[in-house]
This record gives sequence, C-alpha cells and structure tokens, in this order.
Amino acid sequence: MSYIYLETERFIIRQWKFDDVTALWKIMSDSRVHRYTGDSPWTMERATEYIQYMMERNFRTLDIFHGACILKESQALIGFTDLTPYLQKQPETEW
Repeated sequence: MSYIYLETERFIIRQWKFDDVTALWKIMSDSRVHRYTGDSPWTMERATEYIQYMMERNFRTLDIFHGACILKESQALIGFTDLTPYLQKQPETEW
C-alpha cells in the first residue's frame, strides 16, 4: 500500500511504486508530453531511475514531493505532479 497525499472522489495522488515504471514510461516516452518543458522523451531506463530515486527519498513533505496521479476507478497512472523548490522559497509545481 502506498502513502496517499491527496484523494478525491475520482482521483488520487500517491507515493510511487515500482509497479508504476511501465505506465510512467508509456506517458513520458511520448514527445507531446514534453512540448513545453524542453525535455526529451524518456527511455525505460530513465523512468526506472526516476521511480527508484523517488522511492528511496520517500518524500512526504510540502517542501518537496513527487506523486503519482491515479484515476480511482481504473487505478490507472495518468501522470505525475510535484512541488520542487528550484529557487529558495519559490517552489514550482508541475503536472
């Protein structure tokens, strides 16, 4: 069971699980996802490294966190969101 950061009637933001790797890779390997980010499509290796890193850090604070976005009905991973302090006292959210 993963730690849940936020839950609504239809949506969950939760902690990452290693089982999320393939679904994350399918999303992040699509070049359309990166249209406005300047990033390039992810490889399976990068998706695996990302989830491993997030699981090792086990972020549970509002200073920095990364969460998996899940549709409740299907339990499908539809993306991720994060709050990252790129600049001191100026966190940026991504989704």
